[in-house]
Order: sequence, then structure tokens, then C-alpha cells
Amino acid sequence: MIYAIASLCDWFGAKRVAMQLFAAAPRSDYAAWWGAVGLMETGRDEEALGLLTRVRALHPEWKRTKRLLATLYLRSNPERAVQLYRPPTGIWEEIVLGDLLYFFLHREDEGEGWWRQAYARVDWNTARELDNPARLLLKRLCRVTGDPVLLERFVELDT
Repeated sequence: MIYAIASLCDWFGAKRVAMQLFAAAPRSDYAAWWGAVGLMETGRDEEALGLLTRVRALHPEWKRTKRLLATLYLRSNPERAVQLYRPPTGIWEEIVLGDLLYFFLHREDEGEGWWRQAYARVDWNTARELDNPARLLLKRLCRVTGDPVLLERFVELDT
């Protein structure tokens, strides 16, 4: 019942009320994410961490809550954020893992290795589509390697 009321509040634009109710009844990835965000906005990061940890144990496939949990871990224990993404379940998680290692833990070689692994799996037939990670990977790899071939490939995708 709480979830249904929260959904209605969300639908009608009462986001603050919806976030409080979603925190009490996180029955979807969307609800758990908004509930945790509401807790974080009011300075209750530990409660948000508890909520996300419980939800993650029940629904490891939920991606929004996984990303938000990783964000909270980055604040206090970045290695736990990395562990959330090991082993990666797809190309996007390989990119996130590379980002965590490269930008937050400053393990550049390891992060770049994950980006290169993801790059090897890019579907170049659909590289111009928005949900294809080709552009993102090319930007990352161009930045760290300075490889003109990668830059040229990036320009080809953008024209």
C-alpha cells in the first residue's frame, strides 16, 4: 500500500513525499533509488547505505541502486565500490569498473585495461546508436593514450 501511495505521489509531482515513502517501501529499482536519494538529501547517508545494501542483497540485478551504492562506497571505502562491479556482467560494467579504478583509485593501468577489454567487445555495426559505448570508450582511451588512430575513429563516429 505504501508503495502504491508513493507511486501516486511521484506521478503527481510530490517528489519529497514520494521519496520518504519509497524509502519505506523500496519495491522497485526506481523506488529504492529515489528513497535512498531522499535519505541522502536529508543527511541520512548511513540509512541510505543500509537501504541500498538490503535492496542489493534481494535484487542484485537492479542497476540504479547498484550505481548509487557504489557512489556511497566511493565516499568512505572505494575498494568496496570496485568489488560491486567484479566480475563485470557486461560491457557497460567493464567501463564503470575502469572508471572506478582509473579516476577514483588511481590505478590507471588496471582501469585502462578494463576499457581496452570493453573496447574489444564494441559492436561497430551499431556504434552510432546512443546506447552503444563506442564513443565513450574512444574518448576515454584517446585521453589516456593520445593514439591518433583512436581519435580518428572517434571523429568518424561523430560525423
